[in-house]
Amino acid sequence: MTSNPRFDICLQFLLTWEGGFSDHPADPGRATCMGITQRTYDSHCDRRGRARSSVRGITRGEAIEIYAERFWTPLECDRVSPPLDLVVFDTGVNMGRSRAVKLLQASLRVAVDGVLGPQTLGALAAQQAAVPALVADYLARRGRFYRDLAARRPSLGVFLSGWQRRLDALEAAAVVPSAPPR
Repeated sequence: MTSNPRFDICLQFLLTWEGGFSDHPADPGRATCMGITQRTYDSHCDRRGRARSSVRGITRGEAIEIYAERFWTPLECDRVSPPLDLVVFDTGVNMGRSRAVKLLQASLRVAVDGVLGPQTLGALAAQQAAVPALVADYLARRGRFYRDLAARRPSLGVFLSGWQRRLDALEAAAVVPSAPPR
């Protein structure tokens, strides 16, 4: 688990969108609870030496462990300035870690390979002053990805308005305050 207070803040936002149990037939993730897919929960249980069970019974503590271990830490969110940490974390959970990194790389204008390596982290460190612009660019790319995905796979169109509401809320939560006037 992470001791970064930003994890708790970002998790709170995330859990407002990743609520109870769902098993929508058009959702490629199928059965999920608190945003955790059955497949991810099975993997978590296997790593812990626990018997597999329905994701419907996942505890909040287990979900928090999974979010910290499988999303926050691998996405290096401790090294990402707020509020970009929230944007990357939420995207990783909603769209997968690789897609979250690809969107970040595109916004940073570096090679897009989905690997969060030295080149991406170096570019991120070099552009810390540009976080508001990075957030805006990233969110615009995420919105385009949703629209393109729904166009390519019409069965996913049922989720488009919910994705847009989540994106709007994320944009509102990720507002970077401007420096006070001197």
